Amino acid sequence: TYQAPPIFLDHKKRSLSAGNFIMNHCTLCSRPPKMTDDYWYEKFIETKKCNITNCLISDFNGFVSDQVYSEKGPLLFEWCVFQNCTNIVHTDHQNRTIVKKCQFNNCYETLIDITDGSSEITDCEFNNWHGSEPSERNAMYEDMKRIMPESILKFQKYDKCYHSVKKCTFNNAAAHYDFLISASILKNTDTYVVNMKDCSFNNCTTERSSGKLIKHYATYYNAFKKEKQVQVINSDNGKYSSEKVSYAV
Repeated sequence: TYQAPPIFLDHKKRSLSAGNFIMNHCTLCSRPPKMTDDYWYEKFIETKKCNITNCLISDFNGFVSDQVYSEKGPLLFEWCVFQNCTNIVHTDHQNRTIVKKCQFNNCYETLIDITDGSSEITDCEFNNWHGSEPSERNAMYEDMKRIMPESILKFQKYDKCYHSVKKCTFNNAAAHYDFLISASILKNTDTYVVNMKDCSFNNCTTERSSGKLIKHYATYYNAFKKEKQVQVINSDNGKYSSEKVSYAV
């Protein structure tokens, strides 16, 4: 199979905006600056709809986001490899996101952040991911992450949006005080936000005393401003393999 030589990009601002973005058999490499308190990422691609297949994506802090009020979709990623990336996909305007048969190697912090819209993450492999390093934390960071911790897959429910994570494998993840998968809600829900099935977790570690890698419960405030907790992730408990951590859920 022919693999085109890599295209190196100076990723300092949003580069591409399109209604329908198609990319096949490409190799893209970026050199984003390290995130600091006064820096936030920009997405390389902003689109209503995309089909990205058989691509190698390296060193991106921010790759794809949906356009404002797009309500189109889907954002489709299939047979892609992501290396040393973070903030790969972010949607908050009712797009449907599908990620199939992709591999994520040596990536860090949140990779897929679905703030609005439904999603399907299927048959993907996450290798050597790590959460936020404790040394990088400060008081402001701690307060923010107490509410919305980093995780490989981060979901939020609005209205009738639902998410599935199926047949995914997580190898050698170092979560520190973050999670592999988390979900949040703004109000009470009578259905699960995320349904997980047939996932495997191999040699994954956490520094949490609970040993939990998946944030099954989320907090919301009722009409009387009282904090309530509800289960938002449903899982079959998966297959866990580790010598150090007990993954109670």
